[in-house]
Amino acid sequence: MLNIRVIARFGAAYAALAAILALIVGSFNWSTFWRLTDHGLVTEGRLVEKRCEQHSTAKFQFRVAGRIFEGLDKVPNCSATQPGDILGVTYLPEAPTINLAGVARERLRNETISIALVAFFGPLLILFFLGEARRRASRKALQRAGQR
Repeated sequence: MLNIRVIARFGAAYAALAAILALIVGSFNWSTFWRLTDHGLVTEGRLVEKRCEQHSTAKFQFRVAGRIFEGLDKVPNCSATQPGDILGVTYLPEAPTINLAGVARERLRNETISIALVAFFGPLLILFFLGEARRRASRKALQRAGQR
C-alpha cells in the first residue's frame, strides 16, 4: 500500500521534472514565437530558394522600410512551392531579422502544445525508468545477500 510520503515524493519529483523540461524545451522557440505573435507585423515575402529536403525549409526575402531582409524557415507544402512564389512573413518591426514564414500565432500554439506534452509525459517516463532501475538494483542486492 502506498503511503502519503511516497505519493508526496512522487508529486514533488514530477512537478520539478515537469518544470525543468518545460523550461528547457520552451527555451528553444517559444519566446520568439510569443514575441512575434505579440509584436510582429505581417508582410508579403518572396520565396527565393526551396530546401524541402532540409525539413521543408525555404529561403525567402521581404522588404521593410526599403531594405531587403532574408529568412529561412519551414514552409507548408514545400514541394508544391516554386521560387518566386509569394508567402506571408511575420517579423519584429524593431528587429526584422527575427522573422518566420506564415502566421506566428499558429506556430506559438503548436510549440505550446509540444511543450505541454513533453512536460506531462516526460516526467512520467523518467520516473518510471528511475523506479525500474531502483527495483532492479534492489533485487540484485537481495540476490547477492541471499548468496552469502
